[in-house]
Amino acid sequence: MMLNRCLIEVGHIRPRLRTRSGAAREGDKAPVRPPTRGRDRVGRTYRTPAYERFLALDAYRVQREVLRYEGTPLRDLFRDLRTRFIRRHTAQRTGWCLDVGSGPGRFSSSIGAPTARVVLIDLSRGMLERARGDQAPFGVSRYDFLRADGLSLPVRPGSVSAVVVLGNLLGLSPDPLPRALEPLARTLVPGGRLIVEIVPGRGEVPVYLRQLPPSALPHALRAPIRQLHDRVAAEGFDPHRGALPSRRSGFVRHRVEELDDALAPTCFRIEAMAVAPLLGFLPEHVTAARQRATDWAKLLVAEERAGRDPARWSHAGALLGAYEKVGRPAGIQGA
Repeated sequence: MMLNRCLIEVGHIRPRLRTRSGAAREGDKAPVRPPTRGRDRVGRTYRTPAYERFLALDAYRVQREVLRYEGTPLRDLFRDLRTRFIRRHTAQRTGWCLDVGSGPGRFSSSIGAPTARVVLIDLSRGMLERARGDQAPFGVSRYDFLRADGLSLPVRPGSVSAVVVLGNLLGLSPDPLPRALEPLARTLVPGGRLIVEIVPGRGEVPVYLRQLPPSALPHALRAPIRQLHDRVAAEGFDPHRGALPSRRSGFVRHRVEELDDALAPTCFRIEAMAVAPLLGFLPEHVTAARQRATDWAKLLVAEERAGRDPARWSHAGALLGAYEKVGRPAGIQGA
């Protein structure tokens, strides 16, 4: 979900963070600073044309974001790869976790340990209301909702154990990458995890899999994964011909090396992974693999292995990075 400094109306959906029992835990300081509610935040000063367009399209944006990761096998692939990456790096995180630019909360349930409390942060009231409504049937939950600018978090330094930033937030930031990442990293406890997504390029299509009939893919997946990867590597990749966002859109592409440099010396990289480098642009092949659970599980592992190859990073249409804040973890929260 796009969060931009020109859209800076900030306010709580619920003013206090809650425990799973529904009551604020005594002696447990919430990491969120109550945002200023004065005229400087919500007055007509910031009713810019961009803000008015955002309000007018909000219902449309909500629905589009809801459908972004469901409805087709290809969208299932993109969702499952992101979910597995988040769980791989945050499953042991307790305490407070942040889902920045959360949208309707598509990945919020994957963040942190079952005892962690996840704060969904988004500029769109409609997105947060949708996320909150999805949790309503389950009663009081471990989630809270904050309407705020993801590039200017009202969060105390060193107070959360995981921060997840998926989507286009960094690509749409008006600030240089180090300045955009600094407030995100600052919120982490020592040993805390930062999960970010960037768009380095257009993406690639493997020549071998493009030439392989979709009906033959399940058979290929039943062979050893190394054999499939050796064949793909031998025939190489072609650049995807899709259009990139124009300069006028304000979208900026970033490379893994830029992330590393921007986060040093406070954080170090644990893993980088291109998203779906094998079948990301071959929807018919993905549909063929979706027919059997065993083939789907094998595809996810194959995609992750291919995505960890540094040769795939610079051209990836989407790339995930996991970083850990330096310093000795303080108790279980940052462990």
